Amino acid sequence: MFYLKITVTVIAIIYTLYVLGINVFTRFKFAVNRVYSLVALATLGMLISLLLQLVFPNSDDLILYVRIYFALIILINQLFFHYTQIFPRWEKQTPAWGIFLSVLPGLPVAGITLVTDYVVSGVTYGEVVAFQYGEYFYVYLMAFGFYILGTFLNILWKTRVLENESFRYQLFYKFMGNHVGALCIVVTFLLMPYVFNNFQYHALGIPVAAIILNVINLYATSDERIIDFKGYYLLIGAWALTIIFLLVPAYMILEAASMISGRGESLPSLGVALAVFAYFFIFFRVIHPRIISFFRRDYIRLERNFNMLIQEFSQISEISEEQSYWDAFFTVTIDRLCDTFGIESAALYLYNEDARGYIFSHSYGESFTLRKIGEGDILPELLTHRRKIIDRSILYTDSGLLEYRSSALDLMRQNGIHVLIPCYNQENDLVAILCLGHLISGKPYSYNLLSVLDLYRIQLGNTLSNALQIESVKTEQVDVHDRMVVRAIKKRIIPTVLPRIRGVRISSFYMDNSSYGGDYYDAVELSPDMMALIMADTTDAGVESSLLGLQLYSAFHSISAGYDSPEKILHMMNWVVSTSQYSEMYANANCIVFHAPTREIKYVNAAFSPLILFDGQKDNYIELDTKGVPLGIERDFIYESRTYKAGSSTIGFLFSNGFNTATNAEGMSYSVGRIKDIIRINKEESPAILVRKIVSDLRNFVDERPIPEDVSLVVFRLD
Repeated sequence: MFYLKITVTVIAIIYTLYVLGINVFTRFKFAVNRVYSLVALATLGMLISLLLQLVFPNSDDLILYVRIYFALIILINQLFFHYTQIFPRWEKQTPAWGIFLSVLPGLPVAGITLVTDYVVSGVTYGEVVAFQYGEYFYVYLMAFGFYILGTFLNILWKTRVLENESFRYQLFYKFMGNHVGALCIVVTFLLMPYVFNNFQYHALGIPVAAIILNVINLYATSDERIIDFKGYYLLIGAWALTIIFLLVPAYMILEAASMISGRGESLPSLGVALAVFAYFFIFFRVIHPRIISFFRRDYIRLERNFNMLIQEFSQISEISEEQSYWDAFFTVTIDRLCDTFGIESAALYLYNEDARGYIFSHSYGESFTLRKIGEGDILPELLTHRRKIIDRSILYTDSGLLEYRSSALDLMRQNGIHVLIPCYNQENDLVAILCLGHLISGKPYSYNLLSVLDLYRIQLGNTLSNALQIESVKTEQVDVHDRMVVRAIKKRIIPTVLPRIRGVRISSFYMDNSSYGGDYYDAVELSPDMMALIMADTTDAGVESSLLGLQLYSAFHSISAGYDSPEKILHMMNWVVSTSQYSEMYANANCIVFHAPTREIKYVNAAFSPLILFDGQKDNYIELDTKGVPLGIERDFIYESRTYKAGSSTIGFLFSNGFNTATNAEGMSYSVGRIKDIIRINKEESPAILVRKIVSDLRNFVDERPIPEDVSLVVFRLD
């Protein structure tokens, strides 16, 4: 028991240091995090004083350690109470005078505890450290009870009065978790020692409570926009069960082996190792997936229903008559939301240029009184700003939406709108707004449901924008010939200028040689310091290849800051291609994410040409490649990224297969070595100049001979 107490206390100290560091160095701008930093600092001091009691029970300073321990415990309870007074940070909080008055019991009691014997009059040590309580210990108990009860009532009150209805559920789950830790403190620190004179377990219960409370509140003080306590608890439960299933049987095998050896019988070490390995192998192959499935069953159920819905999307294209097509479109994409996700009502508003706004086009469920949303109204402005799903809760928790909060909430409440789903076309213009009403269950939209709806947003946006695009193409009579369709789509999706971020200069070149499909490359800014770049080949299969490129474009421009790694981007794009109406098509691709401050390049290759980097300091080339199947081949394929930290003078380039199909008069193909030589010789030049020199060399090489495939080139320099 002694070593267990030491171990748990040390673990609690290390984790508290981690919590303190996170709140001080990454989240200190918020008052909630500053107050919790004080909680963590006081907890750290309390745990250290407890560790000193355990390690040096015969010290002359033992009484001092104990008084510091008691003083810090009351101070922690006071600070935790203040923390609950200002949590969450985005809604009306306890007034300053209320916080000031609630300070009064704690600080004097902590001071008296530290410098007098009124609370702790003495300490003895037998098997464990035992406290002797002073004549005014009841005052300490009153202050302790005041803060424990105050914390309980404060959180309970907020679960009922917060304007953010969705967050009330999160606060309730936080409330339950906090009071598991609080109960552990009350039982082991007060009830057992003071009432039953049992001091055996307080040195174990206090660090366990500290770990529980730190784990819960580190998550609570993170990003309030994505807090999902139910999912968080399920994740902790899955990890805890996994550890138990790994630790207990392995311990039993080793213990049995030790007992057999203790009887003088021979037991080969290899046999014991094989037994442990066999159990671990069976566990990870059979048991662990079932544990994960059990704890993720809500999300798995939603995902299964969603996949069934998406399968119906591909059937829409089989309808030839325009009127029947749009009837089927609305039935499948909108009306199915009721049975699939339990959404009681929904309404779609499509942009009409003549009306200069979004006109009511289709609905089910309760009749929506809102018939038109003007293009300058608050909702289009909000969706243009955030460019992803908006639920009422995010208007409270996202400080970047503060200017929209009041007006948007008023309009959503008046019209019974709980969630807004935007749809964008290939030019990133907002072309439709889908408004969702409340759930049939009456509960707020859960984090899992919003996550699945975000996938639905991407697929709906792709399907709708493609339908509108095809309709637009027909209107322009571009469908007279397949080549005209291909040219029109290429003109829309190939960028003329790529975005830039700090620390990365980039330039590109595109030669449209194929009338039957071809290349697609693009870049999007994920943040001021982060950018994603993709290059793909949709093959030369005519209009379907170009429409596949259009889907890639739509999916790529649907990504948000959460897609901060190339494997996330390719997973999403692979899923879009695999579940689309063109699921028999595929595209080779290479995706890169630049992070300027760290100079890190993350890359994933899906059967495309590798990323090639020139290190100016070492004067050598590096090919960065990974093994991945083309997009659309295998829907469940797991792409894995790798990371390369570039030097101060690194030049990189991506190129398409068009370079390899370019030949000279002797029938020789243009080689990538020529590009490397140009970059090495001109390594001090900008990407724009390097691109011009490479293109000039290519044209001189082919000498006006046609190149059968598209030629794409992107060159970048990390400054």
